[in-house]
Amino acid sequence: MTHPLGAQPAFRRTPLSAEEKARGEANFSPLVAQQLLANGRFRVTADTPEMTELFQGGRPQGG
Repeated sequence: MTHPLGAQPAFRRTPLSAEEKARGEANFSPLVAQQLLANGRFRVTADTPEMTELFQGGRPQGG
């Protein structure tokens, strides 16, 4: 597929495999605990619905 001069193709994320998702969930809690102990707070930014779902552990938003 060709793109007009200077245009970039849209960035598309590859979905996480089940193993990658499980590893991310398992490593998230220790990371948060470490950051809370070191800094007293933790902030995360989710810029896609998939990242929001990962950070919220699959729970729906707004509840």
